[in-house]
Amino acid sequence: MTAVEPSDAAKRLLVEAEGYIALELFDEAARRIESVSKAGLFPFECAVLRGESLRERDQLTEAVPFFRRALQMKPGDVAATVGFGWCAKRLGQTDLAITAYEAALERHPDVALLHYNLACYQSLMGRADEALEHLKLAIAQEKGFRDYAHAEEDFAGIRHLPAFRRLLKPPKEG
Repeated sequence: MTAVEPSDAAKRLLVEAEGYIALELFDEAARRIESVSKAGLFPFECAVLRGESLRERDQLTEAVPFFRRALQMKPGDVAATVGFGWCAKRLGQTDLAITAYEAALERHPDVALLHYNLACYQSLMGRADEALEHLKLAIAQEKGFRDYAHAEEDFAGIRHLPAFRRLLKPPKEG
């Protein structure tokens, strides 16, 4: 019989934790994350999952330190950036979300989601030109963001701009 490696068992627990978070069984998720964390395994993954679990519970202030820790371990990580930005925006710290997204885009310039969310946050901060540029990049990389932008509340401040309306027009076929 082959022995199960501790790291394999820990990975399984983290996968289970993700599932429990999706099912909103946060205490079950927390037990699995804590078990892995106490073993000193996968600290980055544990930090992100703890942040996600707290974010899903709407405990944003508590979630932020876990996302920060994850970003210290892996600067610019997409999942940690998105989680941190989501919380920071809702805590009235949109400027911190922007800084995190700008850092992530230095490492991942081709991730459309980063451009789209940064455009949202810049729009909220009244930075229309920058918002339009990142929205343009998001749509160029992933056409579906054009559809999302139509209903995105974060773009309320720039929706009236001709450049915004041009970006949301479907491309001409031909």
